[in-house]
Amino acid sequence: MNLAESPQKQTQTSTMISALSLKAKSPSPPTSLEELVAKSIQITKANGTTIISTISNLLKDPEFSDYAKKCLKDCSDNYSDSLSDLDDALGAFRSRDFSSANIKISAAMNASATCEDRFKEGKEKSPLTGGKKVYFELNAMSLAFIKMHK
Repeated sequence: MNLAESPQKQTQTSTMISALSLKAKSPSPPTSLEELVAKSIQITKANGTTIISTISNLLKDPEFSDYAKKCLKDCSDNYSDSLSDLDDALGAFRSRDFSSANIKISAAMNASATCEDRFKEGKEKSPLTGGKKVYFELNAMSLAFIKMHK
């Protein structure tokens, strides 16, 4: 479906397209919902990769307790797994298996929540809270785009 052919869907996604276009490396915005889903998942993966890099840097900080460092290592593993889930989601979407794509993106969303929960269990403040929110919202956008595509 071409976004230009769907005024209602174009209105619903104009803010999200603008946000994705700002983050995207290519200057042209997606022209179809298929491209929008793919771009959204790619941007989410890039954000997850940035979070993993941030975690690597945080692990070098001597200010963190042993418990916090264990949490950070677990978070890194969770985010790494979520990147695989996003790869699977994109493949499922391209195969028109929207149910599997939704399941995989939902699983990727859980990485951030699971990470935060680990810190809370130990009554530690997570240094990743801001990044977690963005990652969660980017995944939510991908789910919304897939729902619109159906």
